[in-house]
Amino acid sequence: MSEECWTLRASRAAARKVQFPEDKWFGWIFEVADQGGIFITGAVCPLITRRPRKGEPNYRKHDRNTRRTVYLAVGEF
Repeated sequence: MSEECWTLRASRAAARKVQFPEDKWFGWIFEVADQGGIFITGAVCPLITRRPRKGEPNYRKHDRNTRRTVYLAVGEF
């Protein structure tokens, strides 16, 4: 079993919480909350189609209508 990065696990949990598909909604701003969890800001992003970063999300072209900030407690991810 491969280990997943905590940011990827948290981003997927946040996508489920805001009810967007996990493979379309990506979090890119992670902030520690005072109460012990994290705030994740993300949006639906298209994937890069060329060059070395092919298949990675293109955060610059995110859909501004789907941008959300989500609070996740430590146990949620």
